[in-house]
Amino acid sequence: MKNYPFTPELLDALPEELAELFRGLEDTLLAEILSRLKLRDELNEVTVQDIRALRSHGIDLKEIKKAIHETSGISKTKLDKLLGDVVARNQQYYTDMIDLAHITQPETLVDAAEVAAIRTQTLDTFHNLTASMGFLVDAGRTMLPPAKAYQWVLDSAALQVQSGAINYNQAIKTAVKDLADSGLKVVDYESGHRDHVDVAVRRAVMTGVSQICAKYTEQSAEYLDTPYFEVSAHVGARDKPGPSPWSSHKDWQGRVYSVRTGDIYPSIYDVCGLGAVDGLEGANCRHRRFPWVEGVSERTYTDEQLEHIDDGHGCTFDGKDYTAYEATQMQRRIERTVRKLKREKAAYKAAGLHEDETAVNIRLRRLNAKYKAFSAEAGLPEQPERMRVYNATRISKSIKSAGNGNSVSPGDPVLVGTVDFSDKTAAMKVLSDAEKELADFDYEVNYSVTKDGKVWRVSGEAATVDLSAIPSTLNGSYSYHNHPREKTHYSFSAEDVAFFMDSKEELSIASDDRFIYIMRRTAKTVEKARDVVYNRFKELERTDVFEMMWKGQINPDVDKYHEVMKILSKELEVDYVRKEKNK
Repeated sequence: MKNYPFTPELLDALPEELAELFRGLEDTLLAEILSRLKLRDELNEVTVQDIRALRSHGIDLKEIKKAIHETSGISKTKLDKLLGDVVARNQQYYTDMIDLAHITQPETLVDAAEVAAIRTQTLDTFHNLTASMGFLVDAGRTMLPPAKAYQWVLDSAALQVQSGAINYNQAIKTAVKDLADSGLKVVDYESGHRDHVDVAVRRAVMTGVSQICAKYTEQSAEYLDTPYFEVSAHVGARDKPGPSPWSSHKDWQGRVYSVRTGDIYPSIYDVCGLGAVDGLEGANCRHRRFPWVEGVSERTYTDEQLEHIDDGHGCTFDGKDYTAYEATQMQRRIERTVRKLKREKAAYKAAGLHEDETAVNIRLRRLNAKYKAFSAEAGLPEQPERMRVYNATRISKSIKSAGNGNSVSPGDPVLVGTVDFSDKTAAMKVLSDAEKELADFDYEVNYSVTKDGKVWRVSGEAATVDLSAIPSTLNGSYSYHNHPREKTHYSFSAEDVAFFMDSKEELSIASDDRFIYIMRRTAKTVEKARDVVYNRFKELERTDVFEMMWKGQINPDVDKYHEVMKILSKELEVDYVRKEKNK
């Protein structure tokens, strides 16, 4: 059996998909507010009267409410799935452990009502997050909901323009930076504490996950009648002494402890600080305890392995020495700065301040290069998901359909030809020609050859294309779509595989600037629902494949989705291959 149901690295990664979702909401709200600030190209000529007229129109709250409502709905679904996975993983681990101890399995290890209560409490926390979101203005003194933030920007601009100190362009630039620097904040009305929304989301998820894990740990230990626990271990554990004897987590990780004093193992309370805010399972601690059955359990790490757990993970960078722990903290700082700059770039773009947008983009490229170089030097896996923003923004502009001449909105199918579907060579030539045509496109386009002999072309967006409007049945069809260079993960996405299974396509091909990848049904292909396939892809990404990344076994920039596909295709009994182009 596996040593832990959740490694520290996996626990750390669990909330990231939901944090990414709320970062997408943040970008959407910034765009809704700031895109309405553009009056005309000659910004220097804007008068106070112009600004007041713009303010009098207010802001359409429908789009803001819709974005928040959609995010709440998606987050509830994702959170339900995540907590369900946590329960299933714990249940399997402790079932195996009880079998190993040769004890009769209990009818119920953790009561379903207790899990349901934790789930409800976590969902309530998410509801409170969306109800208390806003932007900090006036040097952090005032918290305003999105619509009021729009009014504040214009009031501030009017005052500054009226004073004659600066023009509208300069005033708006200052306000835009203030909102971007703030980002979307969440306030705890009881304590008054404010957090960035993705930090609050991570904390809410981890609280729910930790409570479920703790229930399973405590109940199974009671059922196994053991006072002993093994504590997990990870690279880069906190190694700094502090006010408590247990402040340096590296000193006590990976060993076995007792809940009793004077036992064969040291006290988990005295040594690890279980229950203390800076101790085991306290604030920002990724370590967890797991029941240990004396004479049955085997240690995950020997003392010698723990002594060398950080070997190869510290570094010297730009003349400064970093321990493994300090290196992980530096990684987090760079990730936070990248997220902040992405907000700033999106805000300037929405406000029409393109020179400032370009300047921020240059800083972003430099910082991304530093992140790659530092991670490589420190021996740490890059974690691009921590800097990613969920693509919630709709692209409303029309896209010219190549070879068609008409303005076609994303998702509108265009019949571009017919072919004898029984002639597989002719059908494959359509897909081959499509690959050549779409090689340099910066948005996705799909060609489908359906069994009725029709060739459908559908234009999409930067990282997605929706085929649902194609009138012909896709059962048994062939398709090709491109992955733009800036958006590719170098294999099929969760959406790609889920759609392939749901639509019953026979063959799906996609490619980017480096690879071509192919999915084909077989006689043994297992039929599964779309959401089941999608969620399984995401589960493999954040579990098995994340562990490969953390151990340095794969290059996450190139191989993450490929490794997921290798596992998932075997489970679904689908033929999958990825080939490097020009080889």
